[in-house]
Parts: sequence; C-alpha cells; structure tokens
Amino acid sequence: MSFEPDFVALLQLRCPRVYPVTAPVNTQRPYITWQHIGGQPLRYAENTAADKRHTMVQVNVWHSTLAGAFALMRQIEDDLCASTVMQAWPDAEPINASEPDFDTWGCHQDFSVVAAR
Repeated sequence: MSFEPDFVALLQLRCPRVYPVTAPVNTQRPYITWQHIGGQPLRYAENTAADKRHTMVQVNVWHSTLAGAFALMRQIEDDLCASTVMQAWPDAEPINASEPDFDTWGCHQDFSVVAAR
C-alpha cells in the first residue's frame, strides 16, 4: 500500500471518523483530521525517487473535553510509534486547541513518518 491508506487505517483503529484537512459540519465527536505539512523528499544519488517517502503530518483530535482530546492524542502517538507498516515519531508535544462556538476541544500534534511511497 501507500502512505495515506496505511496512515488513515491506523488512525481509524482509535476513531472511525477520520478526515483529510477538515471534517463535515456537525461531525460527531470525537473525530480526527489530518493534513500533510511538508517533509524531506527522499531521492537516490541518480535523482530517482526512493521507494519510501518522509512526510510531516499534523494530526488534529477534536473531542467534547480537552482531557478526552489529549487522551486520544496520546493513544494515537503510541499507535503511530509502534506501527510496523511505517516508521513514525512525534516532532513535538501536543498543542491544545478549541472551537468555542461549537463547544469543541482539541489537540494537534506534528509527526514525521517514513512510509511506502
């Protein structure tokens, strides 16, 4: 497989509601969004693409409580770091977030992932 399906499948182990970039309005909480935020291209010396890619990904967890968002993010971090289909590590600790108009709490965390191209 390639990075995106493997990554989404891993997130869905913790929450079935996983969306790229944004979730539909009124999505039931908890839910997860994710997005590419860069990475280091991997190329061989002859300038051909490697069979792996290094992708930086931001994972966003949205929940009805801040504690719930943080707990879910920690589980996701553990799952990503323990994965056997990709190599992943956190680039930083989670950052709290909120959407006061929707009474929603969140965390987002950046990860580096090396996975199949």
